[in-house]
Amino acid sequence: KKQRRHYLAERRAAQFIQAQWRVSERKRLARPDYDEMSARICRAWRRYSTVRIYRYYRDLIRFRERGDPAVLLRAVNPREANMSDAAAGVHVRFRLGG
Repeated sequence: KKQRRHYLAERRAAQFIQAQWRVSERKRLARPDYDEMSARICRAWRRYSTVRIYRYYRDLIRFRERGDPAVLLRAVNPREANMSDAAAGVHVRFRLGG
């Protein structure tokens, strides 16, 4: 009988510990992960701003594509535009993919 009582006491203790663990685990999972949330917002903002910059240059190049390459280069990068002249026969290529 003593052994049975001891077994039942240990069993109740184990059930209590497991129940407490389940409650704490539910609370932990229910809490928002602010680090993950802020990282997600940062990634979305970086993606948004990168796409805006890409579209700006893409549209600028499409608009200026029909004219003189020196004018196009002056619109995109004025410092390097001074290095070329009309006699050089410059062909301008841009790599916007990254």
